[in-house]
Amino acid sequence: RPMATLAWAFSTLQFRPDSLLKRILQESTRRISQFSMKEVAQIAWAFANLRFHDLHLYQKIADHIQKQQNLGMQPAEIANIAWAFAKNHLSNQVIMNRLASEAVSQIGGFKAAEITMLTWAYAVSNLGPPALMLEIGTKVSQRSQKFTPGQLAHIIWAFGALTLKHEGLCEAVAKCCQNDMRRASLPSPAPGAPGAQATPQRDANNSYNANSLTQVVWGFAMVQYRNTSFLHEAAGRICLGIDMLKPLSLWR
Repeated sequence: RPMATLAWAFSTLQFRPDSLLKRILQESTRRISQFSMKEVAQIAWAFANLRFHDLHLYQKIADHIQKQQNLGMQPAEIANIAWAFAKNHLSNQVIMNRLASEAVSQIGGFKAAEITMLTWAYAVSNLGPPALMLEIGTKVSQRSQKFTPGQLAHIIWAFGALTLKHEGLCEAVAKCCQNDMRRASLPSPAPGAPGAQATPQRDANNSYNANSLTQVVWGFAMVQYRNTSFLHEAAGRICLGIDMLKPLSLWR
């Protein structure tokens, strides 16, 4: 329906026309039972992303999901709805368990960003369905090279927040971080020389970012995973970027 698409478009553009959004909100709340799951996910994500908090809308969405015998949801829809409820601090065990049961058999079909969103949502909601988290930990450890260091940092943070230890996941993330830190430490060839490349942009997704490494170290500490070689390298890299640390990271 155009309403869901319209809300998604404005949210994606980070533009908040309040009068229009209020009308979309009213109509969506009234007609949510007519929406497909894709449209429900678009509406849920759009309003949460714009920090447009409306308890009545999300209650209607939860009721609509609970009434469905067969949700038939796609990975992106599951991730977006779970993220939206968590973002608005409206998660409850009933709706999150229903989404978990829908997700657990499909984790192999989730994109890296979708797994990251889903894992974050359960951590923020302080819910960790064992079957789902085990499946996430296993799949991420097997496909860790497909995740950015920033995504891996968020996933390890989530497992740490839930105090869920997945040995394979911890080992894979430590290895990815060490490989990236070592690549970043290699001297670059002189400009014009064979193999010369542009210097990588040091953004939040690069493993040598102090904030990302702090999330990983904190996550490891919460589940008592101790990898001495990783800790030595991470400490050195964080030291170089200590001035970049966000205030929240300093006490973690």
